[in-house]
Amino acid sequence: MTATVISGTVVRYNVGCKPETFTAGQSFYETQNDDFVVRNEAGGEAVLWATYVAPNGTPNTGLRIDRPQPSGCTMA
Repeated sequence: MTATVISGTVVRYNVGCKPETFTAGQSFYETQNDDFVVRNEAGGEAVLWATYVAPNGTPNTGLRIDRPQPSGCTMA
């Protein structure tokens, strides 16, 4: 998945809870080997465009894999 921030600000946390901030015009990508949480912590609206590359017929539920928050990781 590739995402571009169209407006606002989002913070992406990796499995080690390291935050990365992305603002309008910036992009990031995720692979099936990476676990991330993306949050809007700025209080305003944030708009992202996301592009997924998946086999034809993949249901929407196949684009999101929920996993528990890593222990010891407290996000703002």
